[in-house]
Amino acid sequence: MDNFWNTELGGFMKKNIMLIYAVVGSLSLLFFFQNCSQRFKFAESQSLSSLKVSSITVNNDATYTASDKVAVQITVDNAEEMYITNSPDCSTGGEWQPLASEIPWQLGEKNISANVYAKFRSIYKTETACVSDSIIHDDIPPVLTLAQTLPVVTNAANFEMKLSMSDDGSGIDKLICPKEVSSCTPSMPIANNEDGVKIMTFTVTDKAGNISLPLVPTWIVDKTPPTLNFVMTPPSKTNQLVASFTVNATDNYSQTSAITYKRVIDTQAAADFKLSGLAPGSHNFKVVAYDEVGNASPEISYSWLIGIEIPNIRFIQTPTPYSNILGQFTFTGEDQFKGPLVKFQCSLNNVNFADCVSPHIPSALLPGKNNFRIRGYDSLDQVSGILEYNWVYDTTAPVLAFEIKPNEFTKNKSEPVKVIVTEAEALDSIEFLLDNVVVSKALLDSVVLANLTEAKHNITVFATDKAGNKSAPISSVFTSDFTAPVVTIAAVPTPTNLQNLSIPVSAVDNVVDVNNIISFFYDLDAANAFAPFNPPLVLKDLINGPHQFKVYAIDKAGNQSVPVFSNSFMVDIRPPTITFIKYPSTSLAAGSTTNIEYLIQDIESGLKSTACALTINNIPQLNPPCPANGIFSLKVSSIGTYVYTLTAIDNVGNESTKSISWLTAPAFQDYDLAFDLKANINNKVDILFVIDNSGSMAEEQLKIQAAFANFTQNLAGLQWRIGITTTDATANGANGSLIPIKPVTSGLYFIEPTTVNGQQLLVDTLYTGTGGSGSEIGLTVIDRFLGKAFSVLNNLNERAFLRPDAVFASIVVTDSDEAQYTGGFRDALTFLNAVKLKIPNKPYIHHSSIILPTDSATCKASGEHVGSTYFNVSRDTGGISASICSADYGSQLKDFAVTIVNKISEKTLACAPVDSDGDGKVNIKITYMASVAAVPVEITAFTLLNNIVSFTAPLSSAGDYLIKYSCLIAVP
Repeated sequence: MDNFWNTELGGFMKKNIMLIYAVVGSLSLLFFFQNCSQRFKFAESQSLSSLKVSSITVNNDATYTASDKVAVQITVDNAEEMYITNSPDCSTGGEWQPLASEIPWQLGEKNISANVYAKFRSIYKTETACVSDSIIHDDIPPVLTLAQTLPVVTNAANFEMKLSMSDDGSGIDKLICPKEVSSCTPSMPIANNEDGVKIMTFTVTDKAGNISLPLVPTWIVDKTPPTLNFVMTPPSKTNQLVASFTVNATDNYSQTSAITYKRVIDTQAAADFKLSGLAPGSHNFKVVAYDEVGNASPEISYSWLIGIEIPNIRFIQTPTPYSNILGQFTFTGEDQFKGPLVKFQCSLNNVNFADCVSPHIPSALLPGKNNFRIRGYDSLDQVSGILEYNWVYDTTAPVLAFEIKPNEFTKNKSEPVKVIVTEAEALDSIEFLLDNVVVSKALLDSVVLANLTEAKHNITVFATDKAGNKSAPISSVFTSDFTAPVVTIAAVPTPTNLQNLSIPVSAVDNVVDVNNIISFFYDLDAANAFAPFNPPLVLKDLINGPHQFKVYAIDKAGNQSVPVFSNSFMVDIRPPTITFIKYPSTSLAAGSTTNIEYLIQDIESGLKSTACALTINNIPQLNPPCPANGIFSLKVSSIGTYVYTLTAIDNVGNESTKSISWLTAPAFQDYDLAFDLKANINNKVDILFVIDNSGSMAEEQLKIQAAFANFTQNLAGLQWRIGITTTDATANGANGSLIPIKPVTSGLYFIEPTTVNGQQLLVDTLYTGTGGSGSEIGLTVIDRFLGKAFSVLNNLNERAFLRPDAVFASIVVTDSDEAQYTGGFRDALTFLNAVKLKIPNKPYIHHSSIILPTDSATCKASGEHVGSTYFNVSRDTGGISASICSADYGSQLKDFAVTIVNKISEKTLACAPVDSDGDGKVNIKITYMASVAAVPVEITAFTLLNNIVSFTAPLSSAGDYLIKYSCLIAVP
């Protein structure tokens, strides 16, 4: 109904309020027009006062509708037009139209209480207030379902049917049942009067007139019992103690497979239609059939007579169930009157029955199972049942074999023994004897020999089958050995220059037996990779350096000896190292004096002897004294070729020889080198630090960090880059790649002067740790770095670091030497040739912080090796070699930086300048020419190494420079 009006007021008030609205509206119009022309006063007031709204209703004031198309009825006096809408304030959704008492309308809302609104106006355009009426719209049909599960088939006279009804809209109005239902309610009785298929249709309507989908329950009524009759029965008279019946049962609705039966033989229930164990006499068999709902058929029955007793026979004597002899059968029998039987018939192993007498000895028995049957006949020729006996005839003994037995030698105090038995029929027992004492006699094929003593033992086994056949015994001999062998190793001579050694090794064991073979295993240099060998132990391809091995032995029982270590021994296959620290590398003037400084070392077996020799123009001179670390001073007295040779032999006979040669010349030549600074300016340098990160370098890395500022401060004015790697060239190490600048999250791999906080980042990264490889090969790392920098595959950091127009500098900090390790560069020349192949046109300088050849014995003992190879590379590239034992790392780093600065400004002369005027100074002068009118300025801040001029401060003034110098004239 109308929700607006019915909230507080009844229908009566609704109508009166509408009337009041109309009257008030009229009065308002009257007041509005009171100042108008007098000739309209009476007519207007009369019309306004008569404009009264009586009612507006939807579908004649019905409560529900199933359609959104309705009829609106209007009752109003003296109105000319009306405005119908679904809008609550009558402002939109409609249009003014002539007044009608009823119009069709479409609701604006569905499945809810929907409103229709209206207003009216008179001929004078006076409007009433907005009025409304409502109706509940519902077009959703109700739902009808079964509230129970109906039986498919039933024989009940009636049952109660339960329905479930629901509606989401106006609510259930009425349940519609078929006419045969007497009480149409949600729970109603249903009568099953006749057999057959029952189908009923139910529907339900809601208050809006919507009808549910039909509910059509279906079931079958079956109150008719099955029909039953016999199909097959036993004869009416028989001597069989068994009987079989078959029946035929049919039903209107039940399948044959669904029919069940109740059977009775005499007075006892029968489980089947096949009867057995019947006694002689009269018998009656009754059957009732039931369909699937329990309807019972009329009972049917059948009677018959078992009227003759068969003879009775029995065995008096038989062979044993398992026998290895023929044996005999004794038997007897009697008829139903307890009299003797006329005859017996016997059958052996299913051969045809033949007459026989008791006792009966069978012949031609089969190996294995045999079957004997007997039957008897009475005087009426009635035959008894067949009496049979099965037994096994077995004359074959079991055969034994070991499946599990102790090894010939064992260290276990308990050992399992298991046998495999091959037996034709049945086994009776297996007997195990240890050292002639029975440990088990049972039907078990395995035993555990426990608490064995350390001695030789014998296990014997035999088996017996159930026929009494006994197997041949099997036996096994084994030795229990719980004691490990003892190993002896002969001493290894040390030092030695042999790479293949044969060392006598022997072992003794408490068990002396030719079959107790002892196996030997050895491990070299704690590799934890033991390998087998047969004495003597042959060590092949030994590498240079100290060695030790250990050996253990295992006897055949598996007892392992304690590992025995050999003495530590030194393999020395390297000849002594000869290093020329200072020597004349170019021609000398006759009459000059030169010093040859050298170092001879052998860190493995030590030096045995050294020898020096000097030849001038291939003529041997008096051999000078030749200490291992010495300086030979020579006055150049002749013109020609000088050769100075060092020979060294170590304590194992390795020999090395190294020579230097030079020329003496009687004349000199002057040279000029002019250059324009503007055409040669270059202040770029790429510096690679190679830090030893092995276990002995923690202190040195900290000292480098503390003094590092002295390095970068002395690179002022240069466009430098600094990257860091380590001497670890293994796959897990840096292996020639730049290591990340710390912290790793910085993403940097090198530092430049403009890098924010670059000085501190470098200091942090210089501490590379001490977890690297003990094989420190810094020169190999530099070579691999250059290879990566020029590789087109990956290596982006190395390629970005190395600039094509920059000087390349490397600085190795280590307490070892490259040449000490397999795989490293053996000499400076080989390394520098490899570098030249990669950077043929780039200036290169190398510095070394190493154990110097001239360092003290204390310094040499504190590290691993003298860095002779690094020393030579620094010398040959114009670099510096500083002592890693020095307390002043600041000075070292400063000297490294200054020398790099010099390298950038260095000039290569045509030859090495010499003292041509005899004043004790090398003849070389460098001047800055400035302009033609200016006075030349002499440049003295430079160093000279052979034919290389390096400026200790970069040349900053643009213009022309001139280098004047003198050199020896080479002697043909």
